Amino acid sequence: MAFPISDVTRRVVYTGSAGVGPYSFSFEILANTDIAVYKDSTLLTLTTDYTVTINANGTGSVTLVVAATGANNITLVGDRAIARSTDFVTGGDLFANSLNDEFDSLVIFSQQTDEKAERGLKAPVTDPTDINMILPSKTSRASKYLAFDVNGNPIATAGTSESPTLGTLSSQNANNVSISGGTIAGITDIAIADGGTGSSTASGARTNLGLTINSDVQAYDADTAKTDVAQSFTAAQRGTVVALTDGTTITADFALANNFSVTLAGNRTLANPTNLTVGQSGVIKVTQDGTGSRTLAYGSNWDFAAGTVPTLTTTANAVDILAYYVDGASNITTRFIGDRK
Repeated sequence: MAFPISDVTRRVVYTGSAGVGPYSFSFEILANTDIAVYKDSTLLTLTTDYTVTINANGTGSVTLVVAATGANNITLVGDRAIARSTDFVTGGDLFANSLNDEFDSLVIFSQQTDEKAERGLKAPVTDPTDINMILPSKTSRASKYLAFDVNGNPIATAGTSESPTLGTLSSQNANNVSISGGTIAGITDIAIADGGTGSSTASGARTNLGLTINSDVQAYDADTAKTDVAQSFTAAQRGTVVALTDGTTITADFALANNFSVTLAGNRTLANPTNLTVGQSGVIKVTQDGTGSRTLAYGSNWDFAAGTVPTLTTTANAVDILAYYVDGASNITTRFIGDRK
């Protein structure tokens, strides 16, 4: 059998959508045993699983016994046994067809070797000639990863397939660590002590951090008021009234509320409040006790109309109102509303 051997790759892969086939190949073979057939990763058996048809030019096709499906891959690869079955003897016959078969076999062997080499790791042809691509020994590379040193030579580096690591963040080159899009699976939750939450869920993270919604963390509410934008309220708003402690000197803490109340059990002084903030306003309700006739003096920050300090209604249980507006660091503009009935 004599025909040219074409310069083609001695391997072709199909999906199994053609069923039993035929699945053609364009590389030449000398016998039906010169080709191996795989269904996915399973090596099939000639005659039992498939038959080979060889054309006059050495190319041909494979027909399966059992139909494949589109989910399968059918791989045809040159697999002529690398051996010499004939031998020329001195003084013996030297026929052209015998020489052609020998030469064809040699070319086929070379193409098979080239096809296998193309599927292996290899350095670019432009690499320096001093690159050493020999792998480390079995003992040196056991349970290790394949890596490359600063010269581009293969080395075995620490780590196993069960416990890959990136090292500490401080040891990573920022130009070599990039995560974008997709998802990351199999990551151990980062402990709180290491800056994480110890959980992969929001509820678990809150529990681990000791946070409770509506207690430590405010629940989302689209109607939550903001302090830095203009808003229109659709329901009544009110401030808590804080009761002041009665005593010789009464001091309001303006950081606690806007509105205050106090019942006088003696003559008192309303001292300058603490935590004045310009723009704050409110009222202070001043009530006489059951005895009445209590007086109230004022600290220097309390400013009244025309500078005249008002006199309280002295009737027992009488109520007076002080309406105020903080308009300076030491100025509280105040309006006295006496004897509220």
